[in-house]
Amino acid sequence: MTLEQLQYFVAIVESATFFDAAESLHIAQSTLSKQIRNLELELDVQLFDRSRRHASLTDAGRILYPDAVKLLKGVQGMKQHLAPYQDSRRSILHLGALPILHQYRLNPVLRQFAESHPEITLMIDEVEDEPLRQGFRQGSYDLIIGRPELLTGVQSTCHLLAHDRLVLLTPAGHPLAGRPAVPLEELSGESFILMHPSSSIYRLCLTACQKKGFQPAVTRTAKIESIVSAVAAGEAVSLLPYSNLDVFRHENVAVIPLQEPVAADVVLACVSPKKLPLCGRTLWKYFSA
Repeated sequence: MTLEQLQYFVAIVESATFFDAAESLHIAQSTLSKQIRNLELELDVQLFDRSRRHASLTDAGRILYPDAVKLLKGVQGMKQHLAPYQDSRRSILHLGALPILHQYRLNPVLRQFAESHPEITLMIDEVEDEPLRQGFRQGSYDLIIGRPELLTGVQSTCHLLAHDRLVLLTPAGHPLAGRPAVPLEELSGESFILMHPSSSIYRLCLTACQKKGFQPAVTRTAKIESIVSAVAAGEAVSLLPYSNLDVFRHENVAVIPLQEPVAADVVLACVSPKKLPLCGRTLWKYFSA
């Protein structure tokens, strides 16, 4: 039995399906299934009821889950306890980030940090919201760069890196396209294309609309480039962070501010600066200076 197998087991339980767990772990589903079968053989129990569509735990699986979570947290705690005694000259810093470093001009800052601290090897993993959140919870990343909504319900300390706001995207010929600003509540009758439901931006959009008294009619979800193209074709309207449009622009799309701004900020986050390894505290101080 390995820690990796336990991490895979926990990922399946928290993702509900083998497919979603494999996606979040960035491994093939066949590899994941093989490792779980090896774990079951090692423990001489069946952990999942495979006759069902979702990854349903057996009684043995339900017993193992809290123990596996406790063990993985214990290993991470052990690593954190040893961090102050590790030689910073051989430090490896694991940074997880949403794929937004370019939009917020963070790549040059990270490069400057790496150049000014050659004793630290900076490993950057750009992933989508759910694997970033899961990696942060499991201790795979020392720090992450993401949005505050991603960390809802997760113990964390955040440092603001960039301000941003949601803007309305409409087809160029839409009745709202010429307005200097639009109240969010005026969009209650519109059809929306939003980012994937697992994204922090999707949750931010839903929360903002619900605060204005309506549930947005989401016709489909997509990646940003597909959203912009669909809006340009007149399929629906959308809400996106303004800075994303530095990369994904379209001449047939109107970009309109919301009358009451909805923040879509970007933060650097860790569990606690005091619990970071020395190299992690160095990056934290670099951004906080």
